[in-house]
Amino acid sequence: MTTVNLPEIEFPAGLCHFVATPIGNLADVSLRALAVLAAADVVYCEDTRHTRRLLNRYDLKCHLMSYHDHNKLKAVPQIVDRLRAGEKVVVVSDAGMPCISDPGFTLARRLLEEELPWTVIPGPSSTLAALVLSGFSPDRFLFWGIFPVRKASGPLF
Repeated sequence: MTTVNLPEIEFPAGLCHFVATPIGNLADVSLRALAVLAAADVVYCEDTRHTRRLLNRYDLKCHLMSYHDHNKLKAVPQIVDRLRAGEKVVVVSDAGMPCISDPGFTLARRLLEEELPWTVIPGPSSTLAALVLSGFSPDRFLFWGIFPVRKASGPLF
């Protein structure tokens, strides 16, 4: 167990946070991610046993609920109801960014339809954070890279 001093954060009632979790090494989690997890009323995760390992590592006490492909049709309305009731909701994947290869996209689309706010606590990839915030389908997307600052002298490809 590792105890850390967490930064102060704002976590308004009724806001959903999609929080990136480490892929592999539990020490790769950000302090902001830990602070958001600590402030949550409920954390929805693919596998509560897997997420519990991360929380135990940092001595965080969180109420965990399952949210995965097999229960997404039941869980999404529950999450929406919790947000409408003013709860602070966090969604995590077992590893990486929610909505990428997990059912988070179903929730993101529903939040968009219901005009409920959500945000992302990114991991190491700003591209994935932008994809999740966009509400676009993560099934197929392409990150071509950063365009040059000045005009290229030849073709880009």
